[in-house]
Amino acid sequence: MRDNNGHGTHCAGIAAASGGNGIGITGANPDALIMPLTALQSDGTGDVATIIKAIDYAAANGADIISMSFGGYNDSQAEREALGKAYSKAVLVAAAGNDNLCIYPHLCPENKIIGATMFPGAYNFVLGVEASKNAEGKIADFSNFDEDGPMTSTFSENDLFNYELRAPGTTIVSTFPGGQYLPMNGTSMATPLVAGAISRLLQVRTPSSKEELFGDLINTSHGNIDINAAAALTDADRKPSLALVTYRIDDAKMGDGDGRPDAGETIRIYPKFRNHWGVAKNVKYSIRLAETEDPEIVSFIDEGDAHVIDNISSYATVEAGNPFVVKISPDCVDGRHICMVLTATCDNISAPLEQEIMLTAENGVELGGVIGEDMTLTPDKNYIVTSSLAIPAGRHALLNIGDGTLTSLVLSDAQGHNFRLEAGSGAGISSAMAEQTAPQRVRGIYNLMGVKIANDASELKRLPRGISSSTVRKL
Repeated sequence: MRDNNGHGTHCAGIAAASGGNGIGITGANPDALIMPLTALQSDGTGDVATIIKAIDYAAANGADIISMSFGGYNDSQAEREALGKAYSKAVLVAAAGNDNLCIYPHLCPENKIIGATMFPGAYNFVLGVEASKNAEGKIADFSNFDEDGPMTSTFSENDLFNYELRAPGTTIVSTFPGGQYLPMNGTSMATPLVAGAISRLLQVRTPSSKEELFGDLINTSHGNIDINAAAALTDADRKPSLALVTYRIDDAKMGDGDGRPDAGETIRIYPKFRNHWGVAKNVKYSIRLAETEDPEIVSFIDEGDAHVIDNISSYATVEAGNPFVVKISPDCVDGRHICMVLTATCDNISAPLEQEIMLTAENGVELGGVIGEDMTLTPDKNYIVTSSLAIPAGRHALLNIGDGTLTSLVLSDAQGHNFRLEAGSGAGISSAMAEQTAPQRVRGIYNLMGVKIANDASELKRLPRGISSSTVRKL
């Protein structure tokens, strides 16, 4: 097999270059065997379809660890499914990326630019690897990063994305085509270092599960991965470590069933826990109002169910079967933040979990769906837009926001393009469209393109569609 780029040869040497021969370098595990697979083109780019073929081949042909020094910012369902199958046979390790971006698609705390999630490194069944720049594990300036660490994720409960580990990734000397040894930088270099170290660990002991292995590696890391500390662990060292992943609100029985807390509703809160290490037995959980919260804003209803989970295995996620039942005051104002504190403990835990839950209660008239006829919003009511409002193509409708009405609307056309209309005091569509030559009755949302609201309190703007690309590149 010929390496027409050099990136793969460099990564392979980091993981498993032979040692003790007086030549070049020694890999993280010189006893490891390399299964070289070419999935990218000579310029270092490729596509998901070819990547999937390589993943399938590696898993089917006995790879114990699949090291992936590539990635992209598109979440491919096909790639996710292929890796999910491979996870049953191999440990998956992948690079976090080299763009100095946080994992969340929001304003990053370090560099004040919008972050993005690197795949496949972010999947929760893949060990995502950041790059460090020194032995203490300080993150490299170029490395993507997980700002809230490997054990917390505020993504949806089905997408608990994280980068879990860190390893040196700056000026890493390794093998290169033509008998050369060259230094390179990147999370691509940190990834095979982790993969090689894990292969060495698997030579000396066999973890009871990949989830236990993940817990061992994460909980013994102090900056960089510490494979020796992970190898020295015993069962007694593995203490449970509980985290609240998310919670689900059910208001179907005594509410409107929209899954959001409204004034006057009785809601059921189902917490979802994740255990990051040793088996958590006899998990007990409770909830209370924060110390400074108004005691009249909610009341807790005891339905006689014990808030106990028998056990949560290592690195597993479990939703509680018995919810907290909470009655919200009917006098609660719209947008009121209600601060509660959840606690959880279990046998043999080092430190109990104590975490805030912040509910935002709603109190108003809910709007959403298709506008099929003329509608007028008036200032004597509070309006809450719960989903996009759409004016179907080929139909006429007038949405009039009366003077003094405060609201924020998102409208969409039949093609799924979204537009946000923010209307403030004294600004309605009828007055806003006075500057247009088109009639005030609109046919489809495209007729609203370019509307200029008369005052500065309101504007119409097209929302970004997000990144959509199947391109994968080396890291």
